[in-house]
Amino acid sequence: MRNGKVTQAVYLLSLMITPVIFLLTPQIAYDYGMVGVLQFTLASMIGISLFILLRSKFIVRPTSKILLLCIELLFITEALSFMILVTKNLWTRALISGDWGVIILLFTIVFMIIYFLWRKGYTKSITVSVVGLGMIASFLIPSLVYLNISIPTVYSGLHFLAPSSIKLHGTHETLLFFVFILVTFSIPLLYLSGTVRDLLVEGGPYRILPALLWSPLPISLGSLAFVAQAQAIWPKQSDQVGFLVIEQYAGQFGKYLFIITLLAMMIYLLLRMHEELRRVTEKASLWCVVSGTAFLLAHWPGLTILELILGFGMVQVAILPLFFLGHIGEGKEWFTLTAGVTVAILILCLKSIELAILTGAFVSTVVGICFTLSRKERGNGAMEH
Repeated sequence: MRNGKVTQAVYLLSLMITPVIFLLTPQIAYDYGMVGVLQFTLASMIGISLFILLRSKFIVRPTSKILLLCIELLFITEALSFMILVTKNLWTRALISGDWGVIILLFTIVFMIIYFLWRKGYTKSITVSVVGLGMIASFLIPSLVYLNISIPTVYSGLHFLAPSSIKLHGTHETLLFFVFILVTFSIPLLYLSGTVRDLLVEGGPYRILPALLWSPLPISLGSLAFVAQAQAIWPKQSDQVGFLVIEQYAGQFGKYLFIITLLAMMIYLLLRMHEELRRVTEKASLWCVVSGTAFLLAHWPGLTILELILGFGMVQVAILPLFFLGHIGEGKEWFTLTAGVTVAILILCLKSIELAILTGAFVSTVVGICFTLSRKERGNGAMEH
């Protein structure tokens, strides 16, 4: 196994193992049952594997520099919104439980360690450590929960919930599978479009290595939702279910491991965005606009982590065709994106957000293909003359 391939795989894995996964998968399991978690896991594996497969051969950056900057702004706004939402939930639970002092202390220690190592140039070591910490926490914390309340107790409670947790409850759940594929595919693509890094994971099994390593995480973390149902824990918002279960049943060690993991991930992501997305992070005006927008979105009343992902997904997925159609022209790129997003918003108002995302992607693709075909016809006509 060559070190270069492993490094690229771990780098890509670090885009998938984030604080979001610790809130999102328990929410999906709580709202959609075991089928929802399996759908999310399989869809994400397909999305990230397709990205690795297509990255080196078929994907090109759009020609519009302004559009690329807007894509970078979109990704940073989305990432900051997630981190602020996670921080808000973490701080709220800390105030309720009285652990706010511990969180401040842990944040200070974790920040000093990561920042010191980052300044010394140990970026690869930090990446491996954060990814490893996330994987360990995602398995160890649910294990501590189950040991604390005993597996038979959970099983007896889930026995009555099994029928509803293993079947689809509507068409929108089926559509979510395809939405997750597109959203998972778009996240590393949008991030790398704003960096100079070229991510190529080549060579047989290495292409599916990140997806395989990541796949057990959502299933393990999603099981926390079943504990909540078996123990009659009813959160005000479904994305808080993971926090509540860990706080009540993981013990002091599990709870502080959870907090340290979230803090380490968020600090690492902030440092990496500052390092690799300098066009935005080094401009105070852009950084203020992005941060302010992210803060407002994260504090939108009743907004959950899944709703935030799907909201950004309407724009992300409409952008995807621009990376496959070649250079169709700056104005046509903007028209293609605008058409997809506009249709997505209309469908959102009339139907559902899942259908809106897929329809917006379809419209954006059709419009982009039309522009590509018309460009080729003009080129062939010019050659004939």
